[in-house]
Amino acid sequence: MSLLGSLLGGVLGQVFGGGQNNAANNPLMGIIGSLLQGGGAGAAGGAGGGLQNLINELTQGGLGREVNSWVSTGQNMPVSGDSLRKAFGQGRLQQMAQQSGLSMDELVGGLSTHLPNVVDKLTPEGRLPEPGSLDEMLKAFQQTQR
Repeated sequence: MSLLGSLLGGVLGQVFGGGQNNAANNPLMGIIGSLLQGGGAGAAGGAGGGLQNLINELTQGGLGREVNSWVSTGQNMPVSGDSLRKAFGQGRLQQMAQQSGLSMDELVGGLSTHLPNVVDKLTPEGRLPEPGSLDEMLKAFQQTQR
């Protein structure tokens, strides 16, 4: 497993519970991990680029206030399934649902529950790591473990 994969697995395991190896058994973890790595939802990008691309996409999809709250050090604003449907688009969500084996409602419900926490954990200092900066992402993750 790559350093980035290990890092994301640890963060996702922390958010979902059950540890990093739970990703294989949790299709939603796999989808979120793929989004953060810049794949699965059609976004391109490397380590930090996947997170930045996801944030850009959600912001452009009308979720700027919510996403800013997830990145900041304050309380995370919730996001509704309907808002995620608009931000990602029906076609992309169908692709993710098909890839994961989840129903559309399970996928959207899970994303609305877990995306805020995952982004929050990857940005503990209230800012995004530099795109492609594995060291920054690893440092951010390690700080959440203390």
